[in-house]
Amino acid sequence: MSADLPEPAITFRRPFRYANQLPEPLEAAIVSAKREKPHWGAREIRDRLLRRMPHSIKTPAASSIHAVLDRHRLLKRMGRRRSRAEGTPLSGSNLCRGQQQPFN
Repeated sequence: MSADLPEPAITFRRPFRYANQLPEPLEAAIVSAKREKPHWGAREIRDRLLRRMPHSIKTPAASSIHAVLDRHRLLKRMGRRRSRAEGTPLSGSNLCRGQQQPFN
């Protein structure tokens, strides 16, 4: 390189702040409420925040509270219930109608 060119600046691709991220005190309040009442879900925690927080702070939606709880691993994953199809027994035997041979 020649002496008159400046060194390239080191830049990071990660954003400086995340626009839709909740403030730290609010996220801490959500996590502490879930630890106090582990059987409460996002809706109950949101109602509690509405009652306890001042009106100057906008309370997040239940989906945002759910995302915070999921990020802190405070939710139990529900397994999917899978129903197995059960066949019905054929009437009488497994013969096709009008035939004397079993069908395959």
